[in-house]
Amino acid sequence: KRKIKEQGIYNKYQKKFKNLSKEVFFVAGLTLYLGEGDKRDYSKIALTNTDPGIIKFFVQWLNEFLGIPKNKMKIGLHLYENMDIKKENEFWKNELGFQEDQFYKPWITKLKKTSFSYRESFRHGTCSLYVLGVEKKRELMMAIQAFVDKYIKGA
Repeated sequence: KRKIKEQGIYNKYQKKFKNLSKEVFFVAGLTLYLGEGDKRDYSKIALTNTDPGIIKFFVQWLNEFLGIPKNKMKIGLHLYENMDIKKENEFWKNELGFQEDQFYKPWITKLKKTSFSYRESFRHGTCSLYVLGVEKKRELMMAIQAFVDKYIKGA
């Protein structure tokens, strides 16, 4: 019953989103970065998430709106010592469609006695997407600032 109900809701929103403009996609990417992106470092764009779909969305957004090709992007993984590191690297490589040379060496965290386990099949660590470059970061941050000033501060 639950799955049928959820499918009906999903279908409703699929119809609703069918004719969204590029501006909506643009704003969605800005707000995603506003919530999840690194805003302190002036020389790199960095977005971190555990959901491959969020990272894929932002890869497409960066390409479409900032003109950054996928081959200029890098990936950093934060994994835990009880994970199969090679398997998780392959998971992210396959999910995102990135090449091996686009991955930094993964950051491996030792588990403490009070830590939870990352052995569950749905957990694949944390993925950070990086783009180096002062100009693209400046463009992104100024677009976010203009959006915030317009719609949040009422300027």
